[in-house]
Amino acid sequence: MRATFKQAYRSTAPWVSKARKEVESFVTLCGFDCEDVSEIVLAVGEAVNNAVEHSRSLHDFSIGCEFDGHRLLIRVEDQGIGFSPQTVMANRASLQPRGLGIFLMNRLMDKAEFTFKPGDGTVLTLEKRKQVATS
Repeated sequence: MRATFKQAYRSTAPWVSKARKEVESFVTLCGFDCEDVSEIVLAVGEAVNNAVEHSRSLHDFSIGCEFDGHRLLIRVEDQGIGFSPQTVMANRASLQPRGLGIFLMNRLMDKAEFTFKPGDGTVLTLEKRKQVATS
């Protein structure tokens, strides 16, 4: 089963919930189990929150999902100021109780990769492999 989803959203807090719900519907239709759906939605929520709260962008952010039957790729893209995820992780202890988004994304997903250009936005690619059911 091959499936795709792509949508742009306003870069404001009310659109975070809509983005999460639409990704939840998509990954549910792709047949992920409830635990995986919850983890994916939490990771995407963190990514979208970061895009809205930290990008300082006046432009929309977008989410693109692609599922090939085994692997889900999710791209969250903004046109904000960009950042270094290594700097955020290095300063995580000083950000408590905030600043756990990147940590959570890395824990919940099989892979989380950032591409960024300061002043030109951030692209976050999240990957989750679908577990094969065993009987």
